[in-house]
Amino acid sequence: AFFPVHPLMARALATLTGLSSETSLLVASRVAFAGSIFAFMSLAREYVRDVSPVLAGCVVAFNPYCVYANAGYTEPLFFLLSCVFLLQLRRGNYIAAGLAGCILTGVRFVGLFAVVAYVIGAGRTFSSCGTEERHKRLLGLLLIPAGLSMFMLALHFRVGDALAFMHVQRAW
Repeated sequence: AFFPVHPLMARALATLTGLSSETSLLVASRVAFAGSIFAFMSLAREYVRDVSPVLAGCVVAFNPYCVYANAGYTEPLFFLLSCVFLLQLRRGNYIAAGLAGCILTGVRFVGLFAVVAYVIGAGRTFSSCGTEERHKRLLGLLLIPAGLSMFMLALHFRVGDALAFMHVQRAW
């Protein structure tokens, strides 16, 4: 039921530092939370010039849902990657946005909805750009579902069911 990016990040942290798995999950969440504050500040600066970046950072840092940053959940990582995705899309870095979307779909299934934002953002001027730019935009679009696809392939070869993350939900 759990997507692989956050646990893999915690495992890498545990391997590098020697921390326990539980502590590594908490540290990974807190690092992602700190990164999400700064990513949201950059995102706010890019989209709304009148809002102070410090105020935008405070909205993230002091909202009631910041409890997830201290519980080892994937929400801070998902929020961080969502901000990075939207920021790169806004700046026209379509391959970087696609890579962020790829990792986003490896964190949560709903990361797949980044495709909708990508199509809207990159598709507005698609017909007026050159061939090389079109290829970059298409590559970025194809990268987004790659994280979910890799997870599904791993599940298929590991347990014989590519949709095991959905089928396990029946028990709940």
